Amino acid sequence: MNDDAAMKKGLVRIIKKMLIIMLWLAVWQVAAFCADNKILLVGPIDTFKSVVRLLMLADTYKSVLNTFLAVIGGGLGAVLLGIILARLASKSAAVREILSPFVSAVRSVPVVCFIVLILIMLGAGRAGLAVSGIVTFPLIYTSVLKGMETIDPGLIEMADIYGIKGMRRLKFLEIPAVRPYLSAGLLNAAGMAIRSAVAAEVIGQAKMTIGNGIYRSRIYLDTADLLAWTVIIVTLSYAMEKIIKRVLK
Repeated sequence: MNDDAAMKKGLVRIIKKMLIIMLWLAVWQVAAFCADNKILLVGPIDTFKSVVRLLMLADTYKSVLNTFLAVIGGGLGAVLLGIILARLASKSAAVREILSPFVSAVRSVPVVCFIVLILIMLGAGRAGLAVSGIVTFPLIYTSVLKGMETIDPGLIEMADIYGIKGMRRLKFLEIPAVRPYLSAGLLNAAGMAIRSAVAAEVIGQAKMTIGNGIYRSRIYLDTADLLAWTVIIVTLSYAMEKIIKRVLK
């Protein structure tokens, strides 16, 4: 009976989500019909056709792969650096004070400023990787640091008394405290990293990337392709979030 109730509840939840999606698709289609201009706005049907057409092209998969690798490469480097520096900052006030201006600057300066600077310094080919790392670092750093600060001082004192150090201290004391904050930081960073990397690719016109596909859509005033690339980006972000959740589990 409990299994049946759970199945019914899950089915109702799926139906609700489908109805909500259908509602917004209908609103989108009505808006496209009212606009009556495929340069200004196309409906979901035309967008779906463009998605299918893009998926038939080998260059699309190369573009998605290049953007994905740039995000993963920059993101992983920033995650490792953020965890290491946050752990050091939690144990040293000097390290925290030294890093504070940089973290504050990265969080407050518009991403486009970093994009232009990186394009000047590194060129379009590495812009996506560098920008994704820059926007990821402060999110991971602040999340891990906040998690370290939540550790009960009594537990720290007890660990010191019993000589719990190294990997045992990391496994039983620090990781349980940091994990929920790191999980939230990673999920936020995933979406930010993809959006920032694509923006860098659009501005830098990096070849064989999602950003370059968006740039071409703008040049040719192809709104259907633009929305199709947007669908691909949303799908990629969703997939990355699912991967992160699965890895964390």
